[in-house]
Amino acid sequence: AHLATTWTGADFFGNFLLDSFPLEMIPGDAETRIGAPGKPYRHEVGYRDLLGLPQPWMPGHARIRHLTVYSDFAQNPFKESRYRQLRDRLSRRLGGQVSRPGVFLARGDDGVPRRLVNEAALCETLAARGFEIVVPSRAEPEEISRKIMGARIVIAVEGSHLSHAIYSMADNGAFLVIQPPDRFAMPYKEFADRMGMRFGFVVAEPADGGFAADTDEILAMVDRLS
Repeated sequence: AHLATTWTGADFFGNFLLDSFPLEMIPGDAETRIGAPGKPYRHEVGYRDLLGLPQPWMPGHARIRHLTVYSDFAQNPFKESRYRQLRDRLSRRLGGQVSRPGVFLARGDDGVPRRLVNEAALCETLAARGFEIVVPSRAEPEEISRKIMGARIVIAVEGSHLSHAIYSMADNGAFLVIQPPDRFAMPYKEFADRMGMRFGFVVAEPADGGFAADTDEILAMVDRLS
């Protein structure tokens, strides 16, 4: 049997798509994949259907003679090949990539609150430039993926919802991440480097009720990443 899960993916949706899904592809088709309980993710079933990844068996009790456990967290050519297989599956399922300027992924009310107080004004500016505004917490995986498919730039506050883009954005796309002023994380920089994509970020400023991003700075970064 093969333990086809990651502890990070069991706790964070972003790592679930970034790490658990490609790990599940390592065992051969004839092998027994075993999962482990984790947080319930509302988008899991939809993405499994789109990507052709059935849920691993989750036994309550089991006696296992031989168990294979994988260490698959780091980015490497083998993991890249599995990312590309999943991207190809999704592209074929949805009819191929259609080039579009970009998308803004709103964090919505899922997960730990990270409130971009000037989000509405930023979305209005980006929409005027042809960007699609996507709120994953209010949509299903197929709708989300169709709206992101082929996007050349993906903009979002740092967080797990950025993973909605990893299998659908353009092959040569770019991430533009808005970093909150009180935290810093770069998991999508590692993914972008591995996949030959570009990556940029801006750091937001503290504001009443959350934080604010400089719209002019974001537009300047969009121009640099385009």
